[in-house]
Amino acid sequence: MPCSAGASDERYEFTWPGKTAAKLEAASPISAKLRPCMEESENWPDTGNIYIKGDSIDALKLLREEFLGKVRLIYIDPPYNTGRPMLYADSRTHARWCSMMFPRLILARELLAENGAIFISIDDNEQANLKKMCDEVFGEENFAAQFIWTKTATPPSLSRKCRRTAEYVLCFEKAASVEKFFGAFADNGDAPLLNTGNAARALEFPPGAIDFAYIKEGIINSGTYGRVEVENGIIVREGRNANSVRLIGAFKWRQATVDAEIKSGTRFLVKTESFSIRFQRPPGQVYKPPNNLFVGLKPDYWDLEFNRDTGVDTNERAARELAALGLDKCFSFAKPLSLITKIIKTTCNFDKEAIILDFFSGSATTGHAVMRLNAEDGGCRRFILVQAPEKCPEHSEAFKAGFKDICQLGLERLRRAGALDTGFRVFEVF
Repeated sequence: MPCSAGASDERYEFTWPGKTAAKLEAASPISAKLRPCMEESENWPDTGNIYIKGDSIDALKLLREEFLGKVRLIYIDPPYNTGRPMLYADSRTHARWCSMMFPRLILARELLAENGAIFISIDDNEQANLKKMCDEVFGEENFAAQFIWTKTATPPSLSRKCRRTAEYVLCFEKAASVEKFFGAFADNGDAPLLNTGNAARALEFPPGAIDFAYIKEGIINSGTYGRVEVENGIIVREGRNANSVRLIGAFKWRQATVDAEIKSGTRFLVKTESFSIRFQRPPGQVYKPPNNLFVGLKPDYWDLEFNRDTGVDTNERAARELAALGLDKCFSFAKPLSLITKIIKTTCNFDKEAIILDFFSGSATTGHAVMRLNAEDGGCRRFILVQAPEKCPEHSEAFKAGFKDICQLGLERLRRAGALDTGFRVFEVF
């Protein structure tokens, strides 16, 4: 469908609905170089999702005008430089591939929020070059992880050297932080408060903060029990301390941490007379980070990768997802929704208003994944997708299905998945 050309002095909003913002003047960089494509958009007045048709280098420069330092997550699946025939150009020299990627990575860093991160899918062809470029652009100290993704369950048996089943997802933060990536919620088990080697310190616990498993009613006299000294007698009623308790031991936490944990709902447990006090946080607050172990260390560790055991599917599943939308065989090597969802949840599981950018959007899997995750957890995350309108070869299934370029294919996927969200605004770089 053609874009609505509009008058050259037309004003339009390029901001999230519901937020106060002046309309952009025609003379501004964005409105001067991005044409609104009203006829290709869905629910223009109410959506905050954006799809830009055009070269990513131009789009990223324009996005700086409004989204500088605001993007929480960037995921890209750039050309791997494999030389294989695909819907888009995927055969360059190493130098040309690096020249293509480097300025885009610089712009990507500028768009990231301070707590933001970028995830990049890649394979062996350019993995080493990509890591070196990211070290230069984002800083070696901000390297977070290199994840392994099991991409296929049926690697080609005629491979010359080895049957390649895995690809990589390289991750850098805008600024290294102590915050954990989200992998999965923990099983809510308890953990020891004592830590051998720490200096002894005194901690106070208010009434009702400690649960006792070995006594329901009675008094625990002051004295030393195992590695803990009880300074004052403890009155136990219905399995809990009825009075304030002061303990001395090699505790891992200070008083301020204990107070904050109690306020957030953490319970303390004493299971036996040895008084090895433990703590247990409320369900849904404790989570563990993802793992990135390589394939094949030993079977017990396989569930620690991006693979089926951790809910991440393969390329075969991605093909079935496109087929379910009536887009069977229209795009080769699309990523499965579960992989992108896993990456989004890694940084944005608790940030339900995050802005997520993909400037090699291809078949629009990232947009689809954002919409699906929002539908699952009630989030309001927004996506910005950028894709050059590269022509579909006439022999391709996409062309035979009526798609002249990749953008038409990606937009149609979003429409067919659109029941999950409010829509998207389409713009074109000109």
